[in-house]
Amino acid sequence: MKAPSLARLLLPFALLAACHDETDEVPLSCAYDPHDWYDNAFYTFRRSSDGVFDFDPIGDEVVGRVGMYDLETGDFDWTDTYASGHFLVSLVGTGFGTIYETGDLDLLTRNTTTDVLGEVTANRYRVEREGCSGTVKVTEWEPDLDPIREPPVGAEEHEWTTQIVADDEVHGHIETTVDTRAGDLPYVADAVYREDVAAVVTADIGDGIATRTETWQYDGTGVGTWAQQGEPFGSDYDVAGSDEYYFDGSWLTDYWGYEAGTQTAVYHWILLYQYDGSAEGTFWYDYGSGELDCDVTITTDGECTADCGPDGIFDCS
Repeated sequence: MKAPSLARLLLPFALLAACHDETDEVPLSCAYDPHDWYDNAFYTFRRSSDGVFDFDPIGDEVVGRVGMYDLETGDFDWTDTYASGHFLVSLVGTGFGTIYETGDLDLLTRNTTTDVLGEVTANRYRVEREGCSGTVKVTEWEPDLDPIREPPVGAEEHEWTTQIVADDEVHGHIETTVDTRAGDLPYVADAVYREDVAAVVTADIGDGIATRTETWQYDGTGVGTWAQQGEPFGSDYDVAGSDEYYFDGSWLTDYWGYEAGTQTAVYHWILLYQYDGSAEGTFWYDYGSGELDCDVTITTDGECTADCGPDGIFDCS
């Protein structure tokens, strides 16, 4: 059955997904079935009974997903509760659409997230999938704005394509542009979701001017490596580094600055950031006639102080 077109967004959809046993009896429209681990709407609604679900989804971050959907109108809502110690507290979703018994999707949702600092953010998701292929359009949103309204003024919007390629692997891809000091540059990213690794994401800006690779685990942690050429951005230094991401939202970044086009190291930062933006670490700098070795403190307001011992205390903001 073909998913409804975008022109039908303002109409109430009939939600065709039934309980877990019934969906098992209907052949999927995609030859692959990753829905025992791939966290999407069909994964969730397969775990429902009479339109109600209450379960612990995959991974260590979300410890409870509670919600319901109306089989007559297609309306649904849910709440994700995050584990103690995580930097997020909850995610509340609301929306409507069609979940076909074959696994196809046509959904519009608003997801509102609250973090441990009390900050509330929202995104709207337009999800379509037919067979193994789909799209996910993500738009910056307002927490109280109905998902069927026009996007907020100036809201960023990006569209990923998705492809189920195996029972244990799903791919995502996006091509867009980003505004940088070097002007608008092409941005390309690929994501691989697997049963054993939550996500591996590779990104490229400006055909190799800047690159990044991140690997995320189901325990909520991750690692990343990245590199950036200096000259296109008006800098005398090429930069390369690595990051470690932790369950509580803190992250450790370790990066070197090199004379552009060479492997001559000029500076080195190691900083442990907390989720609130504060950080502590070290800074090393070779200024030609000598070197600085400094202890660094960054406040939540972004004020950076480098204590370089006998060489003095400097503002590194």
